[in-house]
Amino acid sequence: MRNPFALVLVMLAGACAPEAAPPPEAQGPPAEGTVTVEGAVLPYRIVGQGRPCIVYGSRILYGNTYSARLATELRCVHFDGRVFLPDAQRRDSVPHGIMEAVADIEAVRAQLGLDSIVVMGNSIVGLVAMAYAATYPEHTAYAVSVAGPPSVPFASDSAEAYRARAMSPGRAAQHEVNRSRLDSLQAAHPGRGFIPTYIANGALYWADSTYDATGIFEGVLVNDALFYDLQRTPFAWAEDAPPVSVPVFVALGRHDYVVAPNVWSGVGTPFTDFTIHVFDNAGHWPHLEDPAAFDTAVLEWIRRHEGGSGR
Repeated sequence: MRNPFALVLVMLAGACAPEAAPPPEAQGPPAEGTVTVEGAVLPYRIVGQGRPCIVYGSRILYGNTYSARLATELRCVHFDGRVFLPDAQRRDSVPHGIMEAVADIEAVRAQLGLDSIVVMGNSIVGLVAMAYAATYPEHTAYAVSVAGPPSVPFASDSAEAYRARAMSPGRAAQHEVNRSRLDSLQAAHPGRGFIPTYIANGALYWADSTYDATGIFEGVLVNDALFYDLQRTPFAWAEDAPPVSVPVFVALGRHDYVVAPNVWSGVGTPFTDFTIHVFDNAGHWPHLEDPAAFDTAVLEWIRRHEGGSGR
């Protein structure tokens, strides 16, 4: 495996009659379907129009939390990664780390016949998106990491320092209130692994410390074994990695106390075009908490690159 995650096509109007519609097989993959990989069958759903975009993760969770506006300019393939499929297995019996997730994205891209994609992910899968771009730059136009950490495991000292400095007494008190619900949440969500804990830790993830995330996880399942693989299998950027020209946009939230807005400070990557944008009114989910600002920032960033580089 190799070393290591456009929106407006200007059509010049002509005087001739419109061309005939392309045959069905030339119009792209079906709007819903599955991609088969070793050890798993990955369901996907496509929404929107424009440049193809692969959103790694859960087609339910992320398909319902990115805005409709984003889909006016990106044709998003939301697919269930193995970590959201309870019956999925490891590939080649290898722990399902960042690079194993990258291999699944490439399988989805290849089987759906996509190219020059935007690759996007939230939280740890934001790091997967960047690793994909570094591994397959020939197929990647842009990478968008939403609240993605810089490594696995990532040094949490800076996040803990930020939490100690920036977390208000009121938020700290609300965190304790939220955590007191953990037992009842686990009883209400039997067998759903980390989801009850995630909900109970809401004051660390959301700008609104009282936000109850139960609704966004409705119908979402997690493969705990593979999820822990992803969290624990080491990944870091190699110091001698060749430069990668794929532009990267890292979206961080001012009120994210897990992947805090300072965690990328001083981190070296192979990317030569690297943008960090901190959203003041968001936490770990800026695309959901402040969608207007998120969509504008990401889409305008892509437009600037389209105008300047013609990618």
